Amino acid sequence: MNFSALVPRLKLTLLLISLPALILLPMILWYANISWLPIVLSSVTLLAIYAFLSYTLVTKLQARLNVFSNMVLAVKEGDVSQKLRLFNDDGFSELAKAINELIDHAYFQQQSNKSSQLLLQKIVSNIDVAIIAADPSSTITLANEKANSLFITADGLVGLSTSTLGIRKLFQQPLDEPISYSFPNAKGRWQCVQEQFFDKGEAFQLYFITDVSHLLRAEELKAWKNLLRVLSHEINNSLTPIASISQSMQCAVGEDEDLLEGLQLIEQRAKSLESFIKSYRQFTHLPVPKLQSIAVNEMLARCIALLNDPRLALCTELKCEMQLDPTLLEQVFINLLKNALEATDHKQKQQGRVLVDFQLNEQVLSLTVTDNGTGIANTKNLFVPLYSTKKQGSGIGLLLSRQIIEAHGGELTLENNDNAPGAVATIILPCHKQPQ
Repeated sequence: MNFSALVPRLKLTLLLISLPALILLPMILWYANISWLPIVLSSVTLLAIYAFLSYTLVTKLQARLNVFSNMVLAVKEGDVSQKLRLFNDDGFSELAKAINELIDHAYFQQQSNKSSQLLLQKIVSNIDVAIIAADPSSTITLANEKANSLFITADGLVGLSTSTLGIRKLFQQPLDEPISYSFPNAKGRWQCVQEQFFDKGEAFQLYFITDVSHLLRAEELKAWKNLLRVLSHEINNSLTPIASISQSMQCAVGEDEDLLEGLQLIEQRAKSLESFIKSYRQFTHLPVPKLQSIAVNEMLARCIALLNDPRLALCTELKCEMQLDPTLLEQVFINLLKNALEATDHKQKQQGRVLVDFQLNEQVLSLTVTDNGTGIANTKNLFVPLYSTKKQGSGIGLLLSRQIIEAHGGELTLENNDNAPGAVATIILPCHKQPQ
């Protein structure tokens, strides 16, 4: 801030204040019959003193005002690292105190804003919700890590267009309830919310995308478990007396072979139904995984050796150790391998192939079981309890396998192979160990 325009005004004010003295002093000396030389010398001396005092006062005042002005401008620009020095005999001490209080307040606000921004950045970065902001031209100005993970981009989403990525098209659909959608790097059921905010008078769009697949699946599983628990209880209450009565009647029928055969059939079917119910009890009472360090390649080799089928092949020599429950994971792998082998049963032994492979990408283990069988006729009902395409299937194997994988913090998917006949089962597991 420039105070140069204020200096002439101050000088003029001081001149007007001292003008009466400059006029009266020569007049008084003149009327006192003093010669003109002393009068001139006195007037010149007084004028010099006036000029010196005026210059000193104006210079000091201008310097102090410049200091105050620069300090206020610094606070305005966000620099609150300095304060004004205080002097008790200075007439500007009260003003300096007020400016220092302003600096303290600005510093407190600045630190508070920084803390709030840092907290907001951490929340946005770590929240399990994709957040995308776009300007009026549909150019993305902000995208958190979750949003970047939905798309396959090397440098993130900032600077890209929401139209090009399909985000605008996604949000043009009815969003009253979760929708099924496939992003380039993720698919599932999503809850989508769109909001608007203004920055410098311009309207920006804010998109929130939440993966609710696990939440909806958990609710579905809870409902199925409650249903199966009730059915198991009621059926078991009926099976126990049926089996008991059939055994008792077998002892009482004597030599009536037809009746004896019928009672034995009743007992056999009761026991079979009881065994069927027990298989579903495992689904409703899945144990907590007991994690221990295991070699994934060795575990897969054991499962392949256990099935002892020439169609099975492990396609990698990569070695990796992870914290897993070997008992539960072997159950999953054997179930997937059996399903793949059964899918290739229609082919000759030398034509059917089931390939097992895994790799590590950014601390994530990706394991695939690929077959060249008949493929999947109905992918929507794969993980629905009681649904099975096998004659002797219980409809529980894949559902139990997915539960086990999700209990390890992973994901299990099963889909048809796009490039060849057959299907691909994919297991994604988080890990903390590097490949050996």
